[in-house]
Amino acid sequence: MATSNTMILVVIGYSFPFFNRDVDRLIIGEMKNLLKVYIQDPYAADVKETFQAINDRIDPNMIIPLDNTKQFLLPPEL
Repeated sequence: MATSNTMILVVIGYSFPFFNRDVDRLIIGEMKNLLKVYIQDPYAADVKETFQAINDRIDPNMIIPLDNTKQFLLPPEL
């Protein structure tokens, strides 16, 4: 799968809706090297909880919620 080498994931404005849970689990589950997730959304803390329900492999401290939506996030790892 194209996402298998993903190490840093930036999620912008996606809420991981329940009706898409199987697809989200499939895509994120293929990210075997995933180390950190940034979630940029006005309700980022809530989205973080939903993300954790989809994938519990990632340390919760490595899921960074950001509610500033004035500009798209460019992670410092770039």
